[in-house]
Amino acid sequence: MGAAITDKKMEKSTKKTLYIFLFVFLGIELQFLAYFLIEAGHISLMNSNPQKYGFGQSLAWWIFAYKAGAAVFFFLGAVFGFFQGKNWWNIIYEKGDALRRRKSLYKKWRLTLERFFNFISRNYIEVKNFKSGSEEIDTVCVGPTGIFTIEIKDHKGILAYYNGHLLVEGRRMKKDFIGKAQKQAAFLSDFISEKLGKRYFVVPMVVFPKADVDESMNFRKDDVWVGDKGFQDYVIKKSNYSIPKKEVLKIVEFLKEEKIKNGEKGN
Repeated sequence: MGAAITDKKMEKSTKKTLYIFLFVFLGIELQFLAYFLIEAGHISLMNSNPQKYGFGQSLAWWIFAYKAGAAVFFFLGAVFGFFQGKNWWNIIYEKGDALRRRKSLYKKWRLTLERFFNFISRNYIEVKNFKSGSEEIDTVCVGPTGIFTIEIKDHKGILAYYNGHLLVEGRRMKKDFIGKAQKQAAFLSDFISEKLGKRYFVVPMVVFPKADVDESMNFRKDDVWVGDKGFQDYVIKKSNYSIPKKEVLKIVEFLKEEKIKNGEKGN
């Protein structure tokens, strides 16, 4: 976890440096434009009336003044860009990160409340340890809000997500649980479609009951829901899919029959 955090800090520091550098470049470009307009305007006035707009100074003096003015404007443009870069970085990223952290905290509290007050009702039926061929799924849950595959993992510690991989206590997991959950959901959807003649979308989940979710987790990775204890109840309750009760019973009956064919009890 420490290495992941350090990498994030370095990445953010690099982005900040580049962001401010680009603003400095913008400030310099703007000063070139501003100084060009000022210098060109003054030269035009001097050409029309050198005595009036030359203020009694020689041409050599004005050439020196133009060069000095260009240097001063260049410096001011760079300083302007630097401070504007820092200012807008703080507005967009630092304050934005704080706002995102507050939203993440609110989301966690809301999720905790959902877990505390909600539970899977009698309308949902679970088929545990479902096997068919080489595929084995810890739990298949079927109800009015959809079909769900739930993989339960015993890993302990802080669960995080970084660079496309799940980590526990900062260590990358050896097995691709997200990829496995995707394959299980796709298999079950195809299997039900083949046997029952209707295609249902299956929602894949990976649940770590003994782990705690880090703020780097957004709970949904590559269309797979990933969370800690009780997370499956929240996902099932909030699912946007809909299946009529008769179809729910038909799917559950089919899954239980398939379990019996494989020499297991249908529960």
